[in-house]
Amino acid sequence: MTKRKTATQKEIYEFWTLALRNEETDFKDKLKVSELIAKCLGMFNSFGQADREEAPERMSLQEKLALIDRIKNDDIESVN
Repeated sequence: MTKRKTATQKEIYEFWTLALRNEETDFKDKLKVSELIAKCLGMFNSFGQADREEAPERMSLQEKLALIDRIKNDDIESVN
């Protein structure tokens, strides 16, 4: 099997998550990683501003629970 030269979306997300949770990562880097994850989850509009319609504080309880489940499932899959 040939090695891929580019990371998959899942690999990138796992890398960001590891950086975010690593206690040795600088705060400024954690802030940047959290911004990238938020963008990946669609929490910003096309102008780079937090989209008030989709921001977590505007989400319904069901939407928040679905997001948490999606994140938990991604974490579980990364362990397997």
